[in-house]
Amino acid sequence: MAYTYDDFMNQYNQSGIYFSPYDLNLAQSNPSAGMSLLSYKNQYNNAQNEADRLAANAGANQVRSNYGNYTGGSDGSQYNLGPVSPQSFQQQPYQSAYSDQLSGLLNQQLNYGNYQFGGGPAPEYNSQYSGMADAQLNKLLNRDPFAYNVETDPLYAAYRKQYNREGQRASANALGQAASATGGIPSSYANTASEQAGHYYSSQLTDKIPELYKLAYDQYLQEYQMMQGDLSAAQSMGDREMQLWQTLLGQYNRDRDFDYGTWMDGYNILANNYNTVQGADNTAYGRFANERDFGYNQLLDTIGHQQNQYGNQVNLAGLAAQYGDLSKLGGSGSTPRTTSRRAAAGAARRAARRPGSGTAIPRRRLCTGLCSETGART
Repeated sequence: MAYTYDDFMNQYNQSGIYFSPYDLNLAQSNPSAGMSLLSYKNQYNNAQNEADRLAANAGANQVRSNYGNYTGGSDGSQYNLGPVSPQSFQQQPYQSAYSDQLSGLLNQQLNYGNYQFGGGPAPEYNSQYSGMADAQLNKLLNRDPFAYNVETDPLYAAYRKQYNREGQRASANALGQAASATGGIPSSYANTASEQAGHYYSSQLTDKIPELYKLAYDQYLQEYQMMQGDLSAAQSMGDREMQLWQTLLGQYNRDRDFDYGTWMDGYNILANNYNTVQGADNTAYGRFANERDFGYNQLLDTIGHQQNQYGNQVNLAGLAAQYGDLSKLGGSGSTPRTTSRRAAAGAARRAARRPGSGTAIPRRRLCTGLCSETGART
């Protein structure tokens, strides 16, 4: 069961059991370890014999050693720091306070979906005048060239009928007038006058042909111009339809662009929020990494300091042993036998180096190894 510091403080305040400042610091950093210490201290106080007290104290010291790298001595009031190594470094893994937010924002981006415009399909161009204009243009381009045939001209036929009638009437009048002049006797003069009157109207009819030709050509041109007018009107209406379609299409595109911009803005907001939260998470992790590295470097400094202390103790113990003081051997981790050999060897080397010394001590292989104890106080 994982305990909180409040759980520990409640039990601690009710128990009335003494806790050293070191044990309290351990309980604050590791409430479960604090609860274990409280249990062992309670066993120590309730022990019926020395063996039970020693066992309870050993259990408490084991908790201190495992979670705080120190022991409390025979009664728990001391602070004996144990040897440390890089493996002694303990650091809780990084727990991001932003993981839920990052996961939620990422899921929103991944499930944002594809863009779809809700304004329907784009307007299509369907002109009812384009086919009419094409047909009119085809008629205009394929129109027969102008050709005039007087014999098939109905106007000429009407003129010919009129002029023939008038010529016949003029011939008859001329013949009657000539007959009256001769007393009703036919003569060549009467015939000539009659023919001349008829020829006059025939020549008048012939003179009408150029006029009728021009009239027919003018009519041909007028029809051509009318066909051009119809083509222009159809094209103009087609242009108006095109302009209307372009206007509708332009508005459609503007609406779609605005809608897409709004959709993209929503996605960009999610992306920016994700980047912002990720930046905050990176900053938090940077602080965590700095604190972790600082703690680890402190541990390395402690290791170096302990190694220096141990080396100084060994050197002092060896120096004292050379002069017969073996009291410092236990603290250095060396045995009396080993140190006495070191002292004897050192004395021999110094004697051999002194000028005029006649004493010669044979060199011996010395045991320079350290004992298995690390020098930690219990």
